[in-house]
Parts: sequence; C-alpha cells; structure tokens
Amino acid sequence: MKKEIVTNGVHTYTAAEQYVPPKEPEVQAHVKWFMGLKLGFMMHWAPGCQLGTLESWPLSDGDASWSQVDVDWTDIETFKQQYINANKTFNPVKFRPDKWAQLAEECGFKYLLFTTKHHDGFCMFDTATTDYKITAPSCPFHTSPYANITRSLYEEFRKRGMAISVYFSKPDWHCDDYWHRDFGTAPTRNVNYSIQEYPQLWDRFVSYTHRQLEELGNDYGKIDCLWLDGGWVNKDNLNQDIRLGEIVEKLRKGPQPHLIVCDRTVGGEYENIVTPEKQVPEEPLFIPWETCTTVGEKFSFHYTDHFKSGRQLVHLLLDIVSKGGNLALNLAPQPDGELPAEKIGEPGNILGRATVAYLGQDVGQVFPVGTRSVRLDDHIGKPHTQPSFANERCERPRLPPVVNAGGGIVYAVPQFASGHSRSFDAKIQKPAAPENKKSGRRPGFSLFFFIRNHNMLNLYVPLKVKPNDVKHRSDP
Repeated sequence: MKKEIVTNGVHTYTAAEQYVPPKEPEVQAHVKWFMGLKLGFMMHWAPGCQLGTLESWPLSDGDASWSQVDVDWTDIETFKQQYINANKTFNPVKFRPDKWAQLAEECGFKYLLFTTKHHDGFCMFDTATTDYKITAPSCPFHTSPYANITRSLYEEFRKRGMAISVYFSKPDWHCDDYWHRDFGTAPTRNVNYSIQEYPQLWDRFVSYTHRQLEELGNDYGKIDCLWLDGGWVNKDNLNQDIRLGEIVEKLRKGPQPHLIVCDRTVGGEYENIVTPEKQVPEEPLFIPWETCTTVGEKFSFHYTDHFKSGRQLVHLLLDIVSKGGNLALNLAPQPDGELPAEKIGEPGNILGRATVAYLGQDVGQVFPVGTRSVRLDDHIGKPHTQPSFANERCERPRLPPVVNAGGGIVYAVPQFASGHSRSFDAKIQKPAAPENKKSGRRPGFSLFFFIRNHNMLNLYVPLKVKPNDVKHRSDP
C-alpha cells in the first residue's frame, strides 16, 4: 500500500534509511552549517488570513472534511470567492519588517522560513509571472514601501545575521495550468487533468514554476535553503514531475552554489533536510532534519488560536535539539501586519535565554565524561565542580550534550529517582578552559538538566538560580 504523504494537511517525512546525502561538497558543508542554527522563525502569511481559516486548504474539496470546518458563515463556493478575492482588501499597514526581525533576534531565532507562496498561489513577492501578487495594483498594500514583503523581510533578517530559508509551494491552485478551469472544479489537491493527455498544459506549469523559482534565486540575495512544500507533486503521483533538478542545478551553477533543497517527502538527492511536521521523532535521527510546528495550534492566523506556554516551547526545542534536529517554529502574523507579540513575549524571552545552551553539538559524538549523583538543592547558587571524573565512552547516548555559555558539557540521562525528587544522575564533562594561572584552579561550570513525565529528562534548568525558581520544576 502506498504511504499517504499528507493527512489533514500535515506531511509525513522520509525515513532516515532512505536519506540520500548531497553530492556537492559546498552543499554538504552548508547543510552541516545550517543544522547548527537549530531554531528557525517560520511564518505563514497571505491575504486569506483576514478570514481566520486554514491557509489555502479550504479551497480543496478533496480535503473538505477537515479543512472547511471553520467556514460557518456562508456556503463553500461563496467562501472560495471571498478567499480568492481577499487580496483586494489586504492592507497590513502595521507591517514593520525591522520589528519582526528584532523580535526574532530577541527570541533566539537563527533563520527565517517565510511563505513566499502557499498552495493558494498568491505571491508574497514581486513576480513577473502573475498579477496575483502582493505588489499588484489590485492589492491596497502595493503602495507601501514594504510592499514586496518577501524582499523587505529578507533584508531586515539578514541585517541581524539570520539565514534565509525560502518556503515555496509546488502546487499552485490559482494557476490555470494546474487547476484548469476547462476541466471544472478540482476534485482533489492534485492537478485536475491528465498530464499524459495534455502535456502542453503541464509543460506550461513547469515553466511557470521554474520562472518563479529563478526570480527568488536570482533577485533576492543569498538563499540558504529552498523549502518546497506540497510533497504530492512528484513524478510518482500522476506524473506530476516539475523537473526540479533542472532549476536547482541552474541555481547552483549560478548565484546559489551552496543551495540546500528540501523537497519534502519526495526523497532522493533534492531532499537534503528531512522535515517532520507537527511531530518529533521518538529517537535521534542521524541525518539532517527539521521539525516544523506551531506556537499556537494552527500554521495560519486564527482569531481564536491557543498558544503554547514558554515552558512547553522550551521542552519542545530541547527535545528536538537533543535528537539532532532543528526547530522551525511558526507564528502567524495578524491581518494588520503585526505579530501577536503578547502571545510570544514570554515564550520568546525564555527561548532567547535557552539558546545559549545548544551550541551545535552533533548527535552521537563521544566525550570523556563522568557520572555522579546530584541533588539540586545542594547546588543552587553554586558552581558545580568535581575534580575526579572517571573517563567513560558514551556510544550513541539518548541525548546529545548540552553546552552552556561557559563551555561545560552535560550528558543528561533518563535514569532518575522518584518523580518529584530533585536527585538524579548526570554525565558531565569538565570545561576545556585552561586553569587560572593566578589561582591554579580550573573554572567551575553550571549544570543543566531536564525532567519529563516524572522520569525522563526534558526541562531545562540552570542551577545558578534562586530556590523559589525551582520549587515546581519536577512537575510533568
């Protein structure tokens, strides 16, 4: 039985044993560098956000059972026209790309993953291929100095040293060469005609897609990663082959020789990073991977969304990083152009403090470590030092090391006393800093640990805190 690529809008991911590493040395090096960034700021945004529904998906009748449940004020055909025409009222006058970038930096994000085009086909960048775009006269926002939203964001995020990952949807439900009007309403999310019978239509769609990707690759500065959504568009499914290799190789031979490509769920040489969605693998993956998930419950803006707490987000970040992955954390902007800052303020501050703890260690690295039992109360406010560690070899630990700002490395292991006890075992490496010549002493270091479900490590807590700050840290 063929594996379902997308269920209720959520993609599966390619198995680690099927991963094909890139051949190009420059791409290999860039993948390794990118996987050290760990935390990306993902954003779904388009004119349809004004309606407060899922982005794009309600347009697909084949996905109606789950995607159209928010549409309760009119019939679905009227809604579709409202959604398609939302560009005519989209005017996010409060959009300030510099403030977005500042918030991202404060939260500890290291790269941006922004929807240049979702499945609805609306382009959040200036393109010569269609008038269904943010800079068209039909969109009130086209007179803003920030009208080319994609360019404005890329420039501001780069100023703060953040990398750029380009979200781009392979399917385009607005393009007449994908969902062709002559064949009626598309019954599924797939192309609505036979490519074998109408190859000229498909060739036009491929050309259209290549031109848009070429615009993004040539006109928007350095692109670190091309993140391609819509995994059902592949040659093994209704022969939907967009001939990705042609445009990727063109870009790599030109302005983007380092270009990472995430052709989600398709596998092969152009899925350089595997992308689980709204899930975290149970075990470490020894390949490049990135989980994309949400601060709230939805990727798109909803007026009644519920947001995760800072504690939940830190748990999530460290669970992913501990297994060798990156986290692309999605926050949907509001229709007026502001970010729901009050929703991410507390989580953002916590994430910002937590980022000092994951400085790019690889899963499976071997370190000389020692093991000792530690009681939290004994070390509050004190540097934890232990001069006589026995060297041990850790083969594929469950969790990779966490590195604090001072260079001390900690292996936390899921072997605890009772759930609410503050005693636990930790495998620790002394910092590699040289001894102080004046005092003859090596610097101490703080110990970081996790707790989850009473007996698994997960919660990130520095020991140099006040006692009141850790009273309930062992709660699940």
